[in-house]
Amino acid sequence: MFRYRDRWHVYSTTADSAGRWSLGHTSFAQWSEAASTTKDPSDPFSWSAPRNFFGSEPTVVTENKGDGAWLDFWTSCDRTDCHLFFSDGNGHQYRTSATAR
Repeated sequence: MFRYRDRWHVYSTTADSAGRWSLGHTSFAQWSEAASTTKDPSDPFSWSAPRNFFGSEPTVVTENKGDGAWLDFWTSCDRTDCHLFFSDGNGHQYRTSATAR
C-alpha cells in the first residue's frame, strides 16, 4: 500500500473459486472509503471486480516458474518511479517499474 497524488493505492493477490490467481487493485482518498467496495465482507462475490496490472503473465515468469505459481506482489515508490516486485512459487523474484507521473 502507498499514497500517491492524495490517494491510497492497495495491490493484493486474489483467487477465485476455481483456484485462479490474479492481482487486485483498489484506491481511495480517505480511510472512510477503504471499506466501501462491499456491503458484506464475508461474501467474496460482493466485492468490486479486480483490475489486472498485466495483460498476461510475463514471458520471463512463464519461462522460469516451472510448476510454481506467480504470486506475492508488493510495491515501492519514490518521487520518480514505482516498482512492482513479485515472486513465483520456486523462489524467483521479479521487478517491473513505471514512472510515477
